[in-house]
Amino acid sequence: MMRHLLFTLGFLASSLYAQKGCTDPQASNYNPAARNNDGSCLYPNTLISPKILVQKLSDTLNETSGLALIRNQWYTHNDGGNSPAIYRLSSKGNIEQTLVLRNQNNTDWEDLTASNDFAFIGDFGNNNGDRRDLRILKLTIDSWMGSNVTDSIDAETIAFSYADQTQFTPSAKTTPYDCEAMIFWGDSLHIFTKSWSNGVTKRYVIPAVPGSYSISARDSLSLGFLVTGAAVLQDRLALVGYDKSGNGFLELLWDFPNNQPFNGNKRKIALGSFISVGQIESMAFKDSITLCATNEKRLITNRLIEIPLTSIWNKTSYR
Repeated sequence: MMRHLLFTLGFLASSLYAQKGCTDPQASNYNPAARNNDGSCLYPNTLISPKILVQKLSDTLNETSGLALIRNQWYTHNDGGNSPAIYRLSSKGNIEQTLVLRNQNNTDWEDLTASNDFAFIGDFGNNNGDRRDLRILKLTIDSWMGSNVTDSIDAETIAFSYADQTQFTPSAKTTPYDCEAMIFWGDSLHIFTKSWSNGVTKRYVIPAVPGSYSISARDSLSLGFLVTGAAVLQDRLALVGYDKSGNGFLELLWDFPNNQPFNGNKRKIALGSFISVGQIESMAFKDSITLCATNEKRLITNRLIEIPLTSIWNKTSYR
């Protein structure tokens, strides 16, 4: 009898501990009895107005398309057709250093990310869906940091193709094989596609090692906007982009299981229209509750902005 009672109590305790549901108190469907987050949290419509840090960047950066905080210094680069160079920015947005990549061209550079030792440039913009030379350029950070003052650097190549792409006939702004967003996370590179037709982004994972790879999608997420940049800091991810009406958005991803960012909390944040916030093409975490971003010069000047996330993740920050 006692053994049966203990078994029953243990089963009930285990069931309570394992109960799944929304565990975020900010969500409209928060379940205080839930112990395991199942990614079902729903949130009210939220608008965050970015703070302008630099009203106008250099004209050299009219098409700024990548941004990364590398050893506490900000770096950016331009979109395709511009110089194959990355630029170090001062706190006031001035260009303090220009690093040209030797023997490289900027076919369509779209994002910049970094690990502790390497920086990565995504040359994978593919508006027409017809590119067969998709690649990521890998740079050794120590080659230009510290005492290694230089104005040119070498890059290794990580080439890739989409395993399921069989059609390469040019098709402007309809392809599901365009990409503008990349992060280094764990020990690999993760890219997020910009699907022109349906606003669904697919996540692909690529080894951060030079070579040639055929990649298949790990998972996908319907966002309702076109992804133009990505950022990560430990267990927090963010995607940025815009819809076809010219409105900017963030998608924040956190509290997910087993490095599966699409299976945890997903909160969509409105940023405003192109007229107010610009066409954001790149962003990076300054700390765990602050994103910095740049926008191309379109309807408004190219700027450096800050997006505060204290209302989402409280005021405790870490780096």
